[in-house]
Amino acid sequence: MREILFEGKRTDNNEWIRGNLVHTQKKGLDYYEIFTLDGTQSATVKTETVREFTGLTDKNGEKIFEGDIISYIWVTLAGEADEKKHLIAYNDNKAKFVADCITNNYSLPTFEYVGQRGKIIGNRWDNPELLQEE
Repeated sequence: MREILFEGKRTDNNEWIRGNLVHTQKKGLDYYEIFTLDGTQSATVKTETVREFTGLTDKNGEKIFEGDIISYIWVTLAGEADEKKHLIAYNDNKAKFVADCITNNYSLPTFEYVGQRGKIIGNRWDNPELLQEE
């Protein structure tokens, strides 16, 4: 069974919190709250930062979440190393997570290779500079 896990930035201190996601509405407004898996903490999180665990880890064993930026070294046909950065995103049309290459205009149909052989170097909220093309 796959692990269902979410992360979001707390509204009170801008720190990440990881756990179960609860969506509520109060007076017509949407609120998202995350409860840690051990049940010791909960916090309201910024809606735009809520992200889901993909079910995969990088080469260092770190959990990959939607919005993570992964560095992956491709080996060209000439045998040269070529580092690429990928943004992990959920594709609604394909109903799955994909790895969108930041330096080229393509998405990998599956990002298992990037995850298994790449490493997380940041995310789109904390490291927006990594989204710039080189």
